[in-house]
Amino acid sequence: MKVFIFPPNSLILSDLVERFGHTPLSLGREIGERVRDPGLDNPPLNLTEEDLVRGLRYVSIEAPSGVRGRMGVLGPLVEQAEA
Repeated sequence: MKVFIFPPNSLILSDLVERFGHTPLSLGREIGERVRDPGLDNPPLNLTEEDLVRGLRYVSIEAPSGVRGRMGVLGPLVEQAEA
């Protein structure tokens, strides 16, 4: 079962979810995958233009880009979650 972890920096919850055999969906892991993307030409960005566009599905265009970007990352995680 996929479990969405909130607050995003809760390592204790993430560890407990893993110990009981479930898959934790956390913002830290998602950002970590983006930062560790290999490539010499790719700077370690944690938000991309695609995230900003995807974030428009959850917040209005007037929202700051940081909010849109984070919602672009969090939104798909919430949709994937089963609990």
